[in-house]
Amino acid sequence: MNQKRILIVDDDRAVTQVLVRILEITGSYEVRAVNDPTTAVTAAQEFHPDLIVLDIIMPTLDGGEVLAELRGEREFSELPAIFLTGLVSSDEIGSEGYEISGQPVIPKPVTAHTFRAAVAGQLRPKGVAAESWAARYMAARLPAIIVT
Repeated sequence: MNQKRILIVDDDRAVTQVLVRILEITGSYEVRAVNDPTTAVTAAQEFHPDLIVLDIIMPTLDGGEVLAELRGEREFSELPAIFLTGLVSSDEIGSEGYEISGQPVIPKPVTAHTFRAAVAGQLRPKGVAAESWAARYMAARLPAIIVT
């Protein structure tokens, strides 16, 4: 099986441990976590992720700064991303969703189902609707886990 590579960058080690487990349990992803945003670019250069998940608020560098630094490199100029944040709630984002620089923002806490669907949606082939792509991968639902 050709696993997609996901790099998760969040300064909260407990959050990254849970997010890694949520994805690895599916068998579809190879996941690495980084808890120091200053090492994220180096980790991406070594790991070559298909997607990066970034906490927005972190010490030293925020998620937007990490993504901007990565996007400055040819290899990562079109790397899809997902931003996580505790700054807004699901109610504030609403059903339409919210994006930063064209990348989805997911509020914390996040359920396992929502997180896996967002990841699958960002990794979908071009021209395939996000909802149908995510639905295919969410058919075998795993127990809900909430990350705060």
